[in-house]
Amino acid sequence: MFGSLQRYVYDRRRGLLDTVMTTGTAYAASAYLRERLEEVKLNVMRQRMAKESLRRRFQSTHDDTCFTIMTLIPTLATQILEEMDVESLTNELQSLSASSGARSPSQLPPPPPHTHDVQSVAETCSISDAQSEAGSRASVAGSASWVEHMSASGTSQSPRTFVTPPGSQLSDSILSTGSSLSPDTSHSLSNANSPSPFTKKRKAQLWKEVKNLTLTRALTTLYTTTLLSLLTAAQLSIIARSRYIASVRASERAERAHERIPHFSLTGILARQALARVVDVEALCSEWLTEDDDLESEEGVDDISEGTEARYLTLSWWILHVGWKDVAERVRGAVESVFDGVSLRNKLSCSELHALILDVRRHVELDGAAGRPHSRFYPCLLPPTPETTAHVLAQGGAPLVLPPPSQQDRITVHGREREVDPFDQVARQESALLSSLQSDPRFISLLDETRAYLSGPDFAYALTCALDRATGVLIDHLHKRVFVDTESTLGPAEEKTSDKDGREDELKIRLVGLLPGLARWSQLALNATPNELVDNIMAVREVSALEAIVISDYQDRYPPIS
Repeated sequence: MFGSLQRYVYDRRRGLLDTVMTTGTAYAASAYLRERLEEVKLNVMRQRMAKESLRRRFQSTHDDTCFTIMTLIPTLATQILEEMDVESLTNELQSLSASSGARSPSQLPPPPPHTHDVQSVAETCSISDAQSEAGSRASVAGSASWVEHMSASGTSQSPRTFVTPPGSQLSDSILSTGSSLSPDTSHSLSNANSPSPFTKKRKAQLWKEVKNLTLTRALTTLYTTTLLSLLTAAQLSIIARSRYIASVRASERAERAHERIPHFSLTGILARQALARVVDVEALCSEWLTEDDDLESEEGVDDISEGTEARYLTLSWWILHVGWKDVAERVRGAVESVFDGVSLRNKLSCSELHALILDVRRHVELDGAAGRPHSRFYPCLLPPTPETTAHVLAQGGAPLVLPPPSQQDRITVHGREREVDPFDQVARQESALLSSLQSDPRFISLLDETRAYLSGPDFAYALTCALDRATGVLIDHLHKRVFVDTESTLGPAEEKTSDKDGREDELKIRLVGLLPGLARWSQLALNATPNELVDNIMAVREVSALEAIVISDYQDRYPPIS
């Protein structure tokens, strides 16, 4: 039996050998292929997890940016609304108008006794003046919006129309007699009804100041909110990138350390016993431990400490307290240059107002920029020198542990020791901050990176798009709240024009009627929650692209793990 089986195998040995080799090769190939596919699957899963982690980190950074901006906006609102108090000017203007319109008919000088016709004309003038002044005061007191008072005072400067009771008609004899009034009588009547030249001059100055200050505050709010949003986005994106790289490098070190740890199985123990006869295993273990110590020493190099992060975020104090004033001065000059020739009585459409605002933007952003748009805003975002940086950190409350005052910090007055003046203490704190900045290379590197991004073309383009969106928010608000195309709201300050074909053009409103809407918008943009302006700025695609550029810019900034 065994002989026949042996002959059977011997006769078919070549076929059996080929079958075994083919089967073994197929098994090895399938195992290799399965292993490679498993590696590809793991790599795809890792890449997907890394992308998802980066996407979540990006979204979290974007949300943190919006939250941080909303916490900083109240400080900016306090600064702008206190320095540009339009409401106090309007109250002063209303008080001047009320005092000039408070003259009663009894204060008029008595007319000279000429004829009965002259007395009737004087009485008619007194009645009409009293009715006009009473109507003016009633409209001022009953109106909640100061623009109605502006329009009323603007129209009150027009020639006065004498009003008679219904049913009475002025005869030709009265008109002729009225025209033949004596010069003394007409001069006394005009002096009694017209305000003093000083009041007129003061009101004209107030009107001009209200116009310029209202437009300046609205556009300053637009610029500073946009600049603060982009600065905060750049800062938090840099911090998020550093944290992301630190976490990736930490996970990579953990994987490499796990691979270097020897696995003590039965085969490993036998191999170690055999290897111990050839090499010194204890020396190899000490090298492994040394490498682990090196990996642990590398941890934390890329991390940003809490103190450094607090200092870095304190830099926004500059634009909140100093930089916005520079922006306001530039906006004020541009507003005066563009709107100086625009009278308060000029009627503007929404598109015409938009064109004027774009002209102001051109003056602010391009004039004196030497062909580099938005380069003038760079000094408004960050402190320019180390001394100003130390001052910002001191004023912003950056964390710093100062040494206790020494004997040199005390003076002797009448035999008693007293500490130095608080101003010297502040100077000492700023000096300590300046010296601590030099010993904090991580903060210096963060500041240099931020300056590089703020002066780059990507930031300039994102700022242009964000300002366009912010301008659109302002114009949309005015179009919906001020340029209201309803027949019931049309007044003497509003009109709708038609072209040759009879089609209605845009609604036009006097500039004086636009000022309350601009004043209300600046207050809403600074105090509203949720904030429409901030939401629209952060929703701009170019702003999100700027955040993505900053977060993903780590190839040339971080060396690979050796």
